[in-house]
Amino acid sequence: MIRLARKLANSLRRLWREPSSPAGPVPSSATTSLGGLGEAIAAHHLESAGLRIIERNARTRSGELDLIALDPSDHVSTVVFVEVKTRRSQRSGAPEDAVTRTKMNRLTRGALAFLASHPRLRDQPCRFDVVAIEAPPGVPLETLAARPDLLTIRWTRNAFEVEAETTG
Repeated sequence: MIRLARKLANSLRRLWREPSSPAGPVPSSATTSLGGLGEAIAAHHLESAGLRIIERNARTRSGELDLIALDPSDHVSTVVFVEVKTRRSQRSGAPEDAVTRTKMNRLTRGALAFLASHPRLRDQPCRFDVVAIEAPPGVPLETLAARPDLLTIRWTRNAFEVEAETTG
């Protein structure tokens, strides 16, 4: 548990740079910080399951892809595009419910753009996963980073299929 907390703390330091850093200011909104923490925890969770993260927050003309990983569990590595949703409550529904048809189409277009710019991955099988993370309300982010056991993590493999009109 201590090793996990240290790894998460290191991930958070990379995500949240000091204000004087040339890489940019510290995110100010709690939502951005919670999202950053969720992505760091999701990446660690996937790596613990054997996936290899190859990109974080990949930007394409269609938007951002939270995590891109390779899953070597098949005979060939599958490219996995992962959407991470982190919430403090279910007032607006479960985190994974925020992955709407519109969001799925945007993720698909982003994945196609990513693959177009990475020729060595183009012919690999692909899938779309969703990692939903629920954090207890009122618990400070620093505590959540140090105590990931307080979080509920749900990983849905093959969360959705690509629709033909999205690819054309």
